[in-house]
Amino acid sequence: MWWVNPSGGTLPAGSRNRGVEVAKRRSHLRLAAADSWLALLLCLCLTVASKAQVAVDRERLASYLPDIPGWRLAEEPEFYDRSNLFDYIDGNCELYYSFGFKAVVSALYETVSGEGNTLVVDIYDMGSPLGAFGIYANMTNPSQEFAPIGCEAAISELQVRLWKGRYEVELNGDVDRETFLRFAEAIAARLPDCQRPEELSWLPQETCVPHSAQYRPGGILGQAFLPPGMEALCRRDSVVVRVSVARCATADSAAQFLGQLRKFRSQQPEATVQEEMGVLVVRSPQSAYLMASNCGRWLFAVSGQAPESTVRAVFLRLREHVCGRSALDAGP
Repeated sequence: MWWVNPSGGTLPAGSRNRGVEVAKRRSHLRLAAADSWLALLLCLCLTVASKAQVAVDRERLASYLPDIPGWRLAEEPEFYDRSNLFDYIDGNCELYYSFGFKAVVSALYETVSGEGNTLVVDIYDMGSPLGAFGIYANMTNPSQEFAPIGCEAAISELQVRLWKGRYEVELNGDVDRETFLRFAEAIAARLPDCQRPEELSWLPQETCVPHSAQYRPGGILGQAFLPPGMEALCRRDSVVVRVSVARCATADSAAQFLGQLRKFRSQQPEATVQEEMGVLVVRSPQSAYLMASNCGRWLFAVSGQAPESTVRAVFLRLREHVCGRSALDAGP
């Protein structure tokens, strides 16, 4: 078959088809090029927006650095985020990441005379009050001295830690107590209001050892297959045990987690595993005594090297507390 060429003459049908295909390919190439330019433009916009956000975050963190009479910045503050935190706290990054670390500003202070001691101020944005509390509590212990600075501060000879809202602050240096407290109070005054994580209410505070509560992002009872949750020490008759509480997505998932814990404990050598009316009871030389159960979407446990009567008494109080929260979850 032949067709008429508008410029004169005729062309075979095959030539016409090839011409159509070439036109289509050119059209597709033009569209692909346009898409590439749009994608590049979008990437550039996102990059600019990301850099702008980084600048805003840095300015915000820097605004919390204090002005203390007699002290000055020895050098420009340094900023780190998830991409380069390893350069600052080599070997401990994963711990901070697990609690939701976003960014940190680090500043070195010196006396105005330049002849005194120095003090390092680190202000961490942990992304949430739970993250800030989590990393703070992980780095402190109940035997330390505490003060009502920010949400709370832990004081030692060479360091002060505090948390307030989504921020955790670390002060390190060879300075006197008064200087530590001046810096801590000045920073706390600049930080946003204290917001305590709702997760702290999961624990029966009246029976817990003060300052022993901790958030476990990697799973309660030290098991990665269990959900994240809260843990604390509880004292009864001079005996200390550990309580663990996690809120699962659903009641079914809480029951499944309990089943996984039962299976795991059953595989331990010399462990005696029983079930008493929905309560998992484990006795073993390694983990001593464990009682665990679920109530609604809550999973909870008591464990420790303690007499059975003590563990059971603490467990009953914990179950009362947790099941009370479960009833609130259900609503009227």
